[in-house]
Amino acid sequence: MHDSLQKYSNFLRTRICGIASLDNKILLINHKGIVENESFWSFPGGGLAYGEDTKDALRREFK
Repeated sequence: MHDSLQKYSNFLRTRICGIASLDNKILLINHKGIVENESFWSFPGGGLAYGEDTKDALRREFK
């Protein structure tokens, strides 16, 4: 198991994400460095802070 996967394997984190589209195009984010020599694509977003409203979190992530 990769060190980063082992480090976070016992944690639960809620992630908020949204779809941004313009002129029939969708924005995707390429995440790198989470696992060594690997990347993955996802919709823009990020972690939800404890007690944070989902709409507020999404606004924060899209800034």
